[in-house]
Amino acid sequence: MNIKAHILFLLLICSQVLVSAQQVTITSTEQKDQKIYITYDLSGKAGKHNVKLYVSADNGKNWEGPLRSVSGDVGPLQTIGTNKQIVWDVLKDRDKFVGDWVFGISIVNKIRNGQVNISGKPENSKVYINNEVIGYTPITLKTLLVDSYELKIQRKDHVPFEKRITIQENKITYINYELKKFSSKSKGIQALKWTSIGISIGFIAYGTYCLIESQNSYNNYYNATTVAASLREKDIALRKTAAISFSIGATMVLPSWLLTKKIMKNSIEEVFY
Repeated sequence: MNIKAHILFLLLICSQVLVSAQQVTITSTEQKDQKIYITYDLSGKAGKHNVKLYVSADNGKNWEGPLRSVSGDVGPLQTIGTNKQIVWDVLKDRDKFVGDWVFGISIVNKIRNGQVNISGKPENSKVYINNEVIGYTPITLKTLLVDSYELKIQRKDHVPFEKRITIQENKITYINYELKKFSSKSKGIQALKWTSIGISIGFIAYGTYCLIESQNSYNNYYNATTVAASLREKDIALRKTAAISFSIGATMVLPSWLLTKKIMKNSIEEVFY
């Protein structure tokens, strides 16, 4: 097959683009087998953008697209950044891989929002969206971008409410929650968990101290003339103590992990039973 692909850099801006806010620069193109890789930079106003790829066979007089057999950093929900890449699988859109082609990228910066209304018991519970605190209940968020989010509602001494929510354009998503208090059993397990973590940190810290002192003793032993034997014994003893401390500290991580799993299991049982 005679393949000829002369690729020029061109920015196609459609009427919906905020030209002053967004800028696209096609930085490179590369052919690999039957695919073309277009690398570009997108700068300007942060947000979600709909990126589309076009091709012209007459130096930009007429455009074909948006191309459908594309993958990578293309389509809706694209963000600003550098070294973004679009891959065009040519023979899925064309019968032959022949031509002098000009590529263009259009950016549609259309903000698509939805709302979420969160209410329930107890009120004044802390609300997180994607691990970021956004307020306290009851609360209505009116300008969330259309997307999926991790929602968490938390209050001291209560089992957290966690849910993945999807915001739809021009629609209100209603979330109703009810937090239940941790049982005395869960509180006891939590206390054991933090005790295990404290013991683990303590032994690891002591092991670190012994290791440092051991190194100091070894340095003194290396330079000593009269008390070398006693310094060497101290060095060996400290190294053994450090090894034991690290072993105990590492061992205590396991019960901490098991207690965390137990707390999660009890939390689920407290919510559903």
